[in-house]
Amino acid sequence: MAPAPPSADPANLPLADYFFISGIESSQVYDAQRINGAAIAPAESTIEEDAALEVEEEAAPTPPRPTSSDGASLSKRASRETRQSISSVIGPDTGPGPTASNRSSATIKGFPQIGGSGLSDFDFDQALRKFAAERETFLEEIQFSAGTLKQEDRPRPRPKTQRIVSEDASTLGAGIGSIRRRISTIGRSQRNSSVMRNSSVRTSRRMSGYNSVIPAPRPFLHTPNMHPLKRRYEPVLLDRYPPKAMVDELKRRNPFPDYVPMFAFPNDVNVVSSDERPRSTWHGFAMTNGDGSKLHGICLTVWVPLNPVAAEELERQCEEWRKANMTPEERELAGSLGERLAAERAKLSRLLAQLPTVPSGSEEREQLEDDISAVEEKIGLMNDLLRPVRHGAASKIDGLTDGETGLWIPRAYGVLGREGGMTSFWKEWLRAVVVPMYQDSLLRIPASSPRIGMWQPLERYVVNLCAEALSPMSSITQVELAVRELRMYARKEAANELPGSRNTDIYALFRSLSIQNIVTLFEYVLSEGRIILLSSHTSMLHLASAAITHLLYPFKWAGVFIPVLPVRLIQALEAPCPYIVGIERRYENVELPEDDFVLVDLDQDVIESTAPPVPLPRQQRRKLISLLQLAAPHHIKYGVPTGPPAYAVDAFPYDSYSSENTAIFTHKAPRATLAHYFGPERMNTLRRPSQPILGHSSNLSTSTLGTEFRPPGSSYAPSVYAQSTLAASTVMPNAFSAPVRNSDTTQWCEGHCMQWRPNDERATCSICDEKAEDGMFRCTGCSVIAHPRCLNQICLVCPSAFLPDQVRAAFVRCFASLLYTYRRFLGAPSSDQKKSGLMYSFNIDGFMRSMPSENQEYFTMLRETQGFNEFIHERETTRSDDPSIKLFDQIILSKKNRGRTSFFSKSSTDFLNDTSDHLWRSAVATPPSARFPGDYRAVISRQPAKLDPTLMKEPRVIQGVPRVPQQKAKRKPIPSMIGGK
Repeated sequence: MAPAPPSADPANLPLADYFFISGIESSQVYDAQRINGAAIAPAESTIEEDAALEVEEEAAPTPPRPTSSDGASLSKRASRETRQSISSVIGPDTGPGPTASNRSSATIKGFPQIGGSGLSDFDFDQALRKFAAERETFLEEIQFSAGTLKQEDRPRPRPKTQRIVSEDASTLGAGIGSIRRRISTIGRSQRNSSVMRNSSVRTSRRMSGYNSVIPAPRPFLHTPNMHPLKRRYEPVLLDRYPPKAMVDELKRRNPFPDYVPMFAFPNDVNVVSSDERPRSTWHGFAMTNGDGSKLHGICLTVWVPLNPVAAEELERQCEEWRKANMTPEERELAGSLGERLAAERAKLSRLLAQLPTVPSGSEEREQLEDDISAVEEKIGLMNDLLRPVRHGAASKIDGLTDGETGLWIPRAYGVLGREGGMTSFWKEWLRAVVVPMYQDSLLRIPASSPRIGMWQPLERYVVNLCAEALSPMSSITQVELAVRELRMYARKEAANELPGSRNTDIYALFRSLSIQNIVTLFEYVLSEGRIILLSSHTSMLHLASAAITHLLYPFKWAGVFIPVLPVRLIQALEAPCPYIVGIERRYENVELPEDDFVLVDLDQDVIESTAPPVPLPRQQRRKLISLLQLAAPHHIKYGVPTGPPAYAVDAFPYDSYSSENTAIFTHKAPRATLAHYFGPERMNTLRRPSQPILGHSSNLSTSTLGTEFRPPGSSYAPSVYAQSTLAASTVMPNAFSAPVRNSDTTQWCEGHCMQWRPNDERATCSICDEKAEDGMFRCTGCSVIAHPRCLNQICLVCPSAFLPDQVRAAFVRCFASLLYTYRRFLGAPSSDQKKSGLMYSFNIDGFMRSMPSENQEYFTMLRETQGFNEFIHERETTRSDDPSIKLFDQIILSKKNRGRTSFFSKSSTDFLNDTSDHLWRSAVATPPSARFPGDYRAVISRQPAKLDPTLMKEPRVIQGVPRVPQQKAKRKPIPSMIGGK
């Protein structure tokens, strides 16, 4: 791929490089048979259940599914909502054996009486209850794979993995689990696997670039004999802006990468059968071009109804598949269930029609609502029972089915750009511009009006983002974009702020994992292991990978970085180099590496690996955990459960437009806080204790030591270096807090301690914007007020339960402690080093000798990593007064100043407190506001597969962009100015 044009002016770079639309057209569904060119296989006496779902090379073995430490299949961790969002039932591999070739009828024979014509309603209800009780096992055992050949090859043996438990987490039991159910340990004694390999091996790994280790994607393999609702379709690029024809616009952008649809749909595309529109999701990804340049992307997936013509063809394909792959008894069973399902759906329609006519609060109304709930439960059970064969009876219910057909296809709208720090802004912009596509189904969105604002076509918002708005260059300006009444501000960090601190969300990582597991993951990343992130939610992979690399400052991740790895690139897991990749739990046939890898389950808070990490030095590790428990007490003190947050599961949690990136919608940028955590300390001196305190207890002599002497507004434990404070060993990481409990007057919701206020009628609910009825719950840590009925919709963490800037400062403080004296060993370079561009020469041997004995083992490993070597190389080739170098050096100086009692002996750290560049003046990208042809409602609510050029307008110049002052030519002197007459 051609490199980006070098003539691109940094002051003229767009806020986003590209907007794209990806997915499938409805025509691809009924054209699939002609594309495949294969007829449906005739019925066979046996339907293999253990065959692969996609035809691959014959020599490739069928590996077992990845499992957790307790041996459970990864697919079993999927929630019921996840199973309902896909139209396939996938069971675990059972391996060869006497039951390996069970027919599909064998799994349905648990309910043979349902197919009988004489089955009474009571018996049928009993059968449904039995199915409901055994649904998990039943659905996991059903798997249709007609037309595929069973592969008898044994899976490749894998080493047994160990569940990694922090040595400081005494409350957790260290257990040994396996990634796979039937893992072999053959050859284990001959292997000497470790995350820290020999230096020669590590050096060869560093020499491997992205393009040399990441293979080409596997070609998409059509599965013509797969059930139509389990069949996958290859996503395609439907449209992009700017298009290829706009040559001048493309000159100031990076090249458009290949395989964008594959990253937008990492597990390809399925048609989904659902009465309700499937939930919209979002995720981010990173792509590397052939020249090594990176493009970061964000996409939001919405669901479009399948048109009636394609739906009819899909039903015909389902019927043909049933005739070819099901016995007459099975078809009779499905037909009987379909008839009952149609009858229950008709009954539900009648009950819903009666609902408005029955007065609210009456006994008749309660009975009617109970009947509706019972019928809905029956319909859900029968839908699950019929899902493997998709009988298609009564696909649509009037008043209950959202789409025209009850069949849905996904469509992704996305943004690509070179600035990874802008991904959070792009996400909020995408969520804002797709709001009219939901046709008032999102709650608490004000209707369009001349006062509120009028929606514009999607095309005009795209031009506004990609052509009219320029990327902010520094903290002097911020770019303002408008989407109807919303005002959004794209800004960058100042030179004396941590990179990415204003745009990187770290709460999702800290909610998913415990602090001990986060520190363990941090150690694996520092040792440059092969990190595999696993989650059922694609956005969680993006959030976790971005957060952990952000917390590496002042180091940078130098390995392969693929936050979301598509299933057709799954062979990249075998790459012999450090990487951070994310894979979805629903991937099939996942081949994990043989050794030297780390599997991080973001849904279950579990880390498994073939070997434990090289731990941080004991003092720094215990100090880091202590600081994190003070900065992020949401788990241990505020009762927040582990797991992905709501905004990582759904693009619009609870059908509302809420945002975790609140600073994007505020004109005034939040104050910088780094100087607060590393600035001058005004605290009383305290004699260092002669004996360490070996834990927290409830008595006053020890429980208040960590808080009584902290500066106001700070939650930090005493410093490692300050001689006037406690030693790090006095603050134990195993802080214990009593579990929170809900009561009638106190409710805990996402870290909010909601207290009941009975006489609070004037208050307005923060969730639904309605007045109080008889009282409100009010958070004791922030300003959130909520009705009792709205408490379960609180999805953003309380600011008092999680302090992101303090978390970042804790990690930087850890690095400052580790590299406290590195500057002493930067000396003058030799003549040869000067010729090669070095300004300084780092004495690594002297630096290693200066380390305390307990730190030398860790630095022996760290000196072999590319992250440490890049850190030193930057300091050898860059002036010490460069802001990128000066920031970390000033943090180290601030730590030194904490231990100096004399004012005159302290070094200046004015750079941390300098706010002269913290201006963020708004440069407004003129919002689109002109009229457009066509019906207003029809135009704004479209879910277009292609952008309409007739709805676009010529890009306009952004207002308020600071320009470089031009040197004006001096006027020629006139006689009056030189004394002439």
